[in-house]
Amino acid sequence: DEMMQSDMMMNFGFFYENLGQHLKAIECYQKSLELYRKLGCRQGVAKSNGNLGIMYAKLGDYAQSRERFQTLLEISEELGDIRGISLAQGNLGLLYLHTGDLQKAMESLGIKRQLSERMGDRLGMLQAMGSIGDLKLQWGSYQEAYLCFEEARHYAEDMDNYQFTIMAL
Repeated sequence: DEMMQSDMMMNFGFFYENLGQHLKAIECYQKSLELYRKLGCRQGVAKSNGNLGIMYAKLGDYAQSRERFQTLLEISEELGDIRGISLAQGNLGLLYLHTGDLQKAMESLGIKRQLSERMGDRLGMLQAMGSIGDLKLQWGSYQEAYLCFEEARHYAEDMDNYQFTIMAL
């Protein structure tokens, strides 16, 4: 069954990604993308593009990464997938933050924050507020950064996420 095969390729991609074998992960995600396209599974195409975006960012290919995250965003918007939109905006925000486009980073991370709050996604809120705090630090807005990190710490404590709580302190 081709759907099962495409899902398996996605899982193999996760496996290789966790082993740090990024090129092998890209091969698997690319194969899953091809299979999902063939099947007409837009959700699978979106997820494959998102995973490819992460891999390309890890390899430093930011143009390819941005393209993949944009595709994830576009398909998620077409499908009305709020979680997918939030994920895409968060990934784009981090990419923009990493490449120094702080205004675009703030726009994307702000959207992620709003969507995460709307969905009741505490982990998404924690991630968004931590990243917005990093952005505020780069802008030299130390008081605003502190408030963002405090809000992130609140979400981390609510989730018993001690690793992030310690980082926020």
